[in-house]
Amino acid sequence: MQLWYLHDPLPGSHSKAHTTTAVDLPLAVRMEGCGFFRMGERYFVEREGLDNALLILTTRGRGVIESVSLDGRRSCFEAPPGTAFLLDCRRKHRYATAQGPDGAGGTWDFLWVHFRGDFVQPLVDRVSGEGFVLSAADRGLMERRMTEALDLAGRISRHVDLRLAGLLYNLLAQLVEAQSRAVTTASAPEVDERVEEVRSDDAPAEGVQAGERARDLVAEAVRILQQEYAQKTSIEELSARLHVSGSHLSRLFRRAHGIGPYRYLST
Repeated sequence: MQLWYLHDPLPGSHSKAHTTTAVDLPLAVRMEGCGFFRMGERYFVEREGLDNALLILTTRGRGVIESVSLDGRRSCFEAPPGTAFLLDCRRKHRYATAQGPDGAGGTWDFLWVHFRGDFVQPLVDRVSGEGFVLSAADRGLMERRMTEALDLAGRISRHVDLRLAGLLYNLLAQLVEAQSRAVTTASAPEVDERVEEVRSDDAPAEGVQAGERARDLVAEAVRILQQEYAQKTSIEELSARLHVSGSHLSRLFRRAHGIGPYRYLST
């Protein structure tokens, strides 16, 4: 591994390491460390060859990120508040505090988590090296999940290891959803502005309503599976509780998370 860095911590920065104790469990993803950093203008990290991934969510200030994708493409983008990005630390990358708008030194506050897992590597390959500007709701959800992970980190418990694995997988799923929405928006045909004005009234378009219902349905399914994973709820029981068919639930779940509810539960 190659590593160059200069820390410039401000009051409030803290981090935790985590060692998974449930080594007999086939966890999809395992946390290695997490934290909340408040960094000054001199902060930067540059490295490659570290066998894990890093998720960062900017909460205040801004950072600047440079990375090399799996196919060799180089990208560089800024990360203002509400921006989440994932780095595959095996490949060369650099992140640092961005300068202020007037060229003066800036600051950067962010939540971060290091993790690894062969099972989730396809998801890492899919979304790494991109910045995703999250909606207020998605930002709040990601911030709560990362804060909960920070609170749980360091505890020695099989339940904690299982909960952390679930949190990390859901964080990755959020990035996959954000990427899918970005692609859909970019590829959507242009519409007449007058139609947009009509659709911006209190009654949303039917397609938007359907999308919101699907997201709510999948979110409720995930909540049940996480809270009742020890009971081994069947897909038939789950779909009956949600008043949909098993095939419909599986299709929506796979679209949102990349795998079906049965695979999610067994993982």
